[in-house]
Amino acid sequence: MSASPYTPPQAALVDAPPGSHDDAVAIREAHLRHEVQLKSVGLLYYLGGIGMAAAIVAGVLGVIEHKPAQPAPTAAMLVPLLVYVAFGAGAFAVGYGFRGLRPWVKIPGTIFAVPGLISFPVGTLINGWILYLIHGRKGRTVLGPDYRRIIAATPQVKYRRGVGEWIVLGLLLALLLGVLALLVATTLRR
Repeated sequence: MSASPYTPPQAALVDAPPGSHDDAVAIREAHLRHEVQLKSVGLLYYLGGIGMAAAIVAGVLGVIEHKPAQPAPTAAMLVPLLVYVAFGAGAFAVGYGFRGLRPWVKIPGTIFAVPGLISFPVGTLINGWILYLIHGRKGRTVLGPDYRRIIAATPQVKYRRGVGEWIVLGLLLALLLGVLALLVATTLRR
């Protein structure tokens, strides 16, 4: 006897093996907010690197535009510029590591964050939070060697910001633009 064309197809159901796509999605969703926070730390380091670059430009312009009444620039005057170049390049490198969730960023990120703990109260809070993000349980997972494979396996998993996060982001952007406008206005008055 032949099968009826109206009979639903039969298939053997098997459980997905451990380490499957479903596990990767669950791990990624559990760590997604931490991932976004670490990438935000990278943005902070990029902003620090930009500030260092601005200080370097200002220092170089100050050395180039020296007036006859001032002493000529010496090698000792260039040392602070070289220190700024080193810290600026380091800030950009650490920012790149955080933005890409690179495992190697744990050591230089810690080296940059620990001295910032001295800057009480704001520096202590921010750098303490950065150290928690790096060395906490979720941070060890996100900055672990296997997490990049999880990201590659789950491109459909995206972080969605809430209304409160957009408001805080807008306020921070307005504050940053206000400080930038104040700096430009102060510079133009000179």
